[in-house]
Amino acid sequence: MKSDTLAGPLYIGTGQTDNLKEVVKMMKLFQERYPHIQFHLLSGDKETLLKQLESGILDFGLFIRDYDHNLYEGIPLKSTNSLGILVFKDHPFASKKIIKANDLKEEKIMVARQAMQDQEIPDFIEHKQIVAVFDLPENAKIMVKEKLGIALIPDTCYQDPDLKFIPLENMPLYHWHLIWKKKASSLLQKKFIEILKSEY
Repeated sequence: MKSDTLAGPLYIGTGQTDNLKEVVKMMKLFQERYPHIQFHLLSGDKETLLKQLESGILDFGLFIRDYDHNLYEGIPLKSTNSLGILVFKDHPFASKKIIKANDLKEEKIMVARQAMQDQEIPDFIEHKQIVAVFDLPENAKIMVKEKLGIALIPDTCYQDPDLKFIPLENMPLYHWHLIWKKKASSLLQKKFIEILKSEY
């Protein structure tokens, strides 16, 4: 790809996910054409990142699930995730290939704050079962290792020899989207959107 003189920073917000690989491929393709671009990856939860996107701190945001089409444009990524539980390797569930709703009746469960705010906790999990709420998946991993309970979590970024992820039965897949404010304001944003749309 022919080099260009376009230069400057481009800010992308994301939570913790290995689905970032798709976006990084687009970043690499973009920088091959515009080698003077500097990418900045900012981490945070959904609420924080949306505020930064709205205020212009971020140019793009990577989010799981759908988004407000009245405020943003976006592209769906190819990657998906399933919802399941994270358990310590010696937990009785560790030998299971799938978890059914009835399996969880007596379990102590940790859940993500964002899932609570978005009312995405499955109905079969009772409020009295929730022993902890977390923002960062890394914190959930520590709590599972210390056997505070098991974590309700999507299957991304949790590779650890002491832990096992087991999908929940009959749960919908989560889809990821890279989004931006309608009417991109900068030339950098517009050029990056062109690359995205050419690849998807």
